[in-house]
Amino acid sequence: MNIAIINVLARQKSTGKIAYGLFSYLRQQGHSVTLYYGRRDDEAPTEDRDIIRISSDRDNYGHAALSRVLGEQGMYSRSATRKLLEMLEDRHTEVVYLLNLHGYYLNFPMLFDYLGKKHIKVIYLMLDEAAFLGKCCFAGECKQYQTGCGSCPQVREYPKSLWLDRSRQLFTMKQRAYAKIRDLTFVGIPYTVEIARQSALLRDAKMVELDEAVNLRELYYPRETATLRKQLGISAKSRVILTVSPYSDSRKGGRFFLQAAETLQDQQDLTFVYVGYDGDEKECPPNLIPISYVSDQNRLAEYYSAGDLFVCTSLAETVANTCLEALSCGTPLLGFRVCGIPYSADAQHGTFVEAKNVNELVRIIRDTPRKTAEITASCRAYAESRYDAQIYFEKLEKLCRG
Repeated sequence: MNIAIINVLARQKSTGKIAYGLFSYLRQQGHSVTLYYGRRDDEAPTEDRDIIRISSDRDNYGHAALSRVLGEQGMYSRSATRKLLEMLEDRHTEVVYLLNLHGYYLNFPMLFDYLGKKHIKVIYLMLDEAAFLGKCCFAGECKQYQTGCGSCPQVREYPKSLWLDRSRQLFTMKQRAYAKIRDLTFVGIPYTVEIARQSALLRDAKMVELDEAVNLRELYYPRETATLRKQLGISAKSRVILTVSPYSDSRKGGRFFLQAAETLQDQQDLTFVYVGYDGDEKECPPNLIPISYVSDQNRLAEYYSAGDLFVCTSLAETVANTCLEALSCGTPLLGFRVCGIPYSADAQHGTFVEAKNVNELVRIIRDTPRKTAEITASCRAYAESRYDAQIYFEKLEKLCRG
């Protein structure tokens, strides 16, 4: 089959990993597959002619600027979208997988108008909540999506508008766009599907529940960590408390991890490691080791494996891929009880507390046991039972054949 995958990124970050993994799997199954992406991705294989960036930095900046002024994210990038539609036509596309369409690179109405006119099968992976919200990517405490957005309380959050609230118009635009597609399936984790069914946009839509997944066979598995600990100067007796996220993204809640580390400075057998830290290192307490973004996924798997506990302080997430990657490397979880994060693990392999409650984080971290071979094996087995990318992609392929 001639298949297209559309996402904001081609290989980088969690959605890029999913897009590239699906691309590789479908190609291995003999399909003709093209991965289209919209924003700069330094990890995209530039030599592969079936991985194509449709937009440009200039277009992204222009789309973002217009969105801020006029409040209509997803209504610009006409030339980039026209380029995409021409390639979909030239390659006789039969099935399209949609991932993250926000990110200032795509004209939503143009794309759906084309897909509807050409009777193309569409499978929309809800990697966040944007599919059933007017403007936002996550609803948070807002319930207006149940009847139709408007008077948006997050109008200045990403994708932000400086003045105008167009959430109602965008909600209606999506409603009209979805109605044009004859064969449209939405895919999400159970949590996302549950709340999507409450939305006026997707109440009657065809939906499939499917856990997200990671490449736990080839990348994310328990590694030897003695060398890494030595390089970082971490004592063999010290417990390692790990997080992986960009500190500059306030939604990821990195400040709560720093606060927990500061509170536990008196614990001599605790070392905090923050991978992806892009803030001011002067803000880090002495018991915290800041590590910049790690692009080498094998190296990242070593960090996951070195943790005695992985902490996810995100305030909004359908499911955090970092949690799944940590489990796959044999490390139990601690996170906030928000959105889909508590769905990442059962009570044996994860603990989830009230959002922003640093005191609870501190209490659990202080009592965290040193990771044993039994804990590692149990976390790994749990991840294999739910998050095997091979099984995930097999199920997604069945949807395109069905």
